[in-house]
Amino acid sequence: MSFVGNKVFIAVSLHVDLFEPPVFGSMLDYNSIYENYKYLKLATGIVQDLELVKS
Repeated sequence: MSFVGNKVFIAVSLHVDLFEPPVFGSMLDYNSIYENYKYLKLATGIVQDLELVKS
């Protein structure tokens, strides 16, 4: 975590390639969609928990 000016930067270490779609699988598979959803929920949850959203 670092602060630059009025911004905060957070790095989360994962052992998953989030930006690489499955080569031999379908992106329409429910489990693939749910896995991506969990990581998006993690990112938005961090912002909400730290109350970084301006109203």
